[in-house]
Amino acid sequence: MLRNTRFFKRFMGGRLSRVSWVLFSAVLMFGGPTYLEYALRHRVPFPYLELLSLALFIVGLYVFLQVFEEK
Repeated sequence: MLRNTRFFKRFMGGRLSRVSWVLFSAVLMFGGPTYLEYALRHRVPFPYLELLSLALFIVGLYVFLQVFEEK
């Protein structure tokens, strides 16, 4: 599906690092679009917030897929 990059191969050593990558991706996928949009709603125009939320979700999904593609 996705090719593993050198970055993920180097930092995917142990179980603890895999767990921390999964937690980081979950924060990006769910916390970023939800709470970041809530915190920045009065400072940033709405279309930019939606694009930022979509970008954070895509990056989180990419990290999540890289973690589980290694197996």
